Amino acid sequence: MLAPGALIRIFNTEAELIAIGIPALRIYFVLFVFMSLQMASQSVFLGLGRTKNAIFFSLLRKAFIAAPLTVLFPMIGMGTNGVFIAEAVSQFIGGVACFGTMYVLVYRKLDKAEG
Repeated sequence: MLAPGALIRIFNTEAELIAIGIPALRIYFVLFVFMSLQMASQSVFLGLGRTKNAIFFSLLRKAFIAAPLTVLFPMIGMGTNGVFIAEAVSQFIGGVACFGTMYVLVYRKLDKAEG
C-alpha cells in the first residue's frame, strides 16, 4: 500500500504501466489483511482435522465469491477496476466468514472447556 510504484518497477519501468498499476495494486491489497484471518482459520481447521471446513472456505472465497464478482463487476460499469475490487471484496467476505465460523465452532468451545 505504501510503495506500489517501487514494487511494479522491479518488473517493468514503463510509465504507463506504472500509472495504471499503482491504483490497481492499492485496490487489490486494501482488504488483504482479512485474507490473513482466513489463512489462520483454515490452518486451525486443518490442524483439528476439520478438512471439510477448510476446503469449503477456500472454495467459498475463490469459486463462489471472487469468480462471479470478477465477471459481474466489470459488466455493471466498474471496468477493469471491477476485477481488482472483486478480489478485495472476496478477501473481506471470505476472511470474516471463515474467522467467524472458526470462532463459533472452535474458540468458544475451547473457552467453555477451560471455564
